[in-house]
Amino acid sequence: RVRDALSVRFEVFVQEQGFPADQEVDDLDAIACHVVAWEESKPVATARLATLDATRVQIGRVAVLPDFRRQGLATRMLELLLELARREGYQQAELRSQIDAIPVYERLGFVAEGPWALEAEVPHRLMRRAITPLG
Repeated sequence: RVRDALSVRFEVFVQEQGFPADQEVDDLDAIACHVVAWEESKPVATARLATLDATRVQIGRVAVLPDFRRQGLATRMLELLLELARREGYQQAELRSQIDAIPVYERLGFVAEGPWALEAEVPHRLMRRAITPLG
């Protein structure tokens, strides 16, 4: 549920990292596919997938609560979203990574492009990867 995804995002991005609360929810939330990882009955990680156009998707809002980091949750959620995009016939995925998270995405085949830019006062970099078709 989107509400559960938002609870994780607000804890990570707003409370922990200091992003403005009024910028955390955007128009993509209403149309994106949200995945949430749970520990018992508590949401502990989330990510979303949104369509950009007929061939491209955007992964975003990848967040894992501090006590659940370094357990592979983000990687598993990203793999799930990439597989969903593949099954739907998309050809490319992109995201905007915080600079310190770039290695996570590189391990999944994403390549950083262009210079970094500030988003809510935090350096981010555009990353892209091809999605290989089924079959």
